[in-house]
Amino acid sequence: LLPSVANNELGAEPWRVSISYGAEFQRETASDTQTGDYGDAYDAFERTSGAGFAEVQGQLGPRVSLLAGGRLEHFEGLPSELLPRAAVSVEVVRGMLSLRAAAGRAFKAPNLQQQFLDNPFTQPNPDLKPETSWSWEAGTSTIIPGSGLQAYLGHFSQRHDNLIRTVAVPGSTKQTNENLGRTDSRGVELDVDQWWTPRLHTGANLTWLKTEVVDNTGLPADQYPTGSALPAVPDLTAAAYVDFPLPAHLSATVRGSVTGSQGVFSERFSGTRITLDPYTLLGATASWQAGPAVGLQVFAINPLDA
Repeated sequence: LLPSVANNELGAEPWRVSISYGAEFQRETASDTQTGDYGDAYDAFERTSGAGFAEVQGQLGPRVSLLAGGRLEHFEGLPSELLPRAAVSVEVVRGMLSLRAAAGRAFKAPNLQQQFLDNPFTQPNPDLKPETSWSWEAGTSTIIPGSGLQAYLGHFSQRHDNLIRTVAVPGSTKQTNENLGRTDSRGVELDVDQWWTPRLHTGANLTWLKTEVVDNTGLPADQYPTGSALPAVPDLTAAAYVDFPLPAHLSATVRGSVTGSQGVFSERFSGTRITLDPYTLLGATASWQAGPAVGLQVFAINPLDA
């Protein structure tokens, strides 16, 4: 990876503009070796990619900040993609209430295995298209002075084109990757952050999401019917954590997450739709700071075996 970035700053507070720009080049390689009862297979791939990008960040007076930019990206064998984005934040009540909005376009190239891997289990699809999306969001940030409490409430909406999904090959035991014509998703997110003391910190977030298959071109209509939700995407996710101090240079973090119900296929990539029940995961981290440059951490991940 060879990135090159430059930055220029113009003006002074409260009218300040920062301009960043640059380029990068990347070459990636991948290989896959398979042996077993179904036969031997070996594949090797490589490709190059490059991008140029620019971004302007401006402070337009004491209460308005703006971020705008774009990226031109090219992967070998794929069309070039232009990715604009912009965001604006307006401080309505000084130090307490801000409104913000953002919009942009995203791009994700298929990886080499998704396009070209060919073995007894996988059928290649060299015509696989990149995933692209348009998204926008709007919300409000609130700070309660002197309380250590911050909160964000926002709504977001995304349009996804050509999402890549692994599907069964009809009349075969193989699987392949195909593009799903178009899907929409929208939802609401809430983040709350509270500093009780300089070392006691809590936080929580909640996201509700609704997805819909708008165009199922390229995939089996019985598995991805128009109007249905995307499989393996939970409708609700939530998480919370507590950071708290302990005696003798010790501290601990306890965290938990909840994943809501989600529809999945009865088989891995095909079959009928079934619903997975919600589940909860817990975890904890204990930290000991033995000195300015030495520390020790112990993790407990999913101790309830959920």
